[in-house]
Amino acid sequence: MSAVNRRAMKRSTMIMVLAVPSRAARMSNHMDLHRRNVHKLQLHVSNLSIVLLLRRAVHLRRLRASQPALAGTAVRLAINGKADMLIDANMITRNQQ
Repeated sequence: MSAVNRRAMKRSTMIMVLAVPSRAARMSNHMDLHRRNVHKLQLHVSNLSIVLLLRRAVHLRRLRASQPALAGTAVRLAINGKADMLIDANMITRNQQ
């Protein structure tokens, strides 16, 4: 084998080695992608829950004339399982008008 061929072979081998990430790097990238996907899914579920609860609050507010006891009902929104928000049905309807 000539020196030129050996040198070319070394270069191609080095390029191939550099192009293949280590197992640890692949696992790290996989976990990062998994975390991002889970976070996006949690946000989507959280946003969907908030929308449904707000609709329920507005519905309760509209029942005020026939069922006064429900008028002051507060809706608990659990966001990311950590913080709780209390939104009064009266406030929601007032903001929509």
